[in-house]
Amino acid sequence: MTHKPCPFCGSYELEYQIGTTDREGIPTNIMCTKCGCTGPWVYLSEKELCCKEDELPERALQHWNSRSPHNYWPS
Repeated sequence: MTHKPCPFCGSYELEYQIGTTDREGIPTNIMCTKCGCTGPWVYLSEKELCCKEDELPERALQHWNSRSPHNYWPS
């Protein structure tokens, strides 16, 4: 899955953050490494989180990409 650039700085350099596991699952979100903008947190299972080191978890990436249609950066 391809990802949209950061809505604030336009960077494509992203990484994912992982919070402390709780009863809902593993809180995860996508963060821009250039400006620190973060996408919404989404709870993932261990199976969903397992991906190659250079990949971003797909469901967290779907949340990063789901934003207002008034995106000022070209797709």
